[in-house]
Amino acid sequence: MYRVTLGLEGKHSTHGWRSSFSTLARDNGIARDVVELALDHAHGNEVARAYDRGERFEERIKLFNWWGEQLSAAQRAATIIPLKTKTA
Repeated sequence: MYRVTLGLEGKHSTHGWRSSFSTLARDNGIARDVVELALDHAHGNEVARAYDRGERFEERIKLFNWWGEQLSAAQRAATIIPLKTKTA
């Protein structure tokens, strides 16, 4: 969708969304390790990752609820522009 439909090849990627999420969460007081876990960044060794799936689970729930509120507020304030679809 980014490359073809929106014509954003070389200008934007999904990593930009992940970066924005990380920056906004950190700027709003969310602990760095909670953000990193939410982004599924590897930590520790393979054994630690296997046993720590629930690490800081309650804090990640709060983070995702906060992010959902941010997206909902942005959507309410946004002007929705339908994308043109390709015809076959």
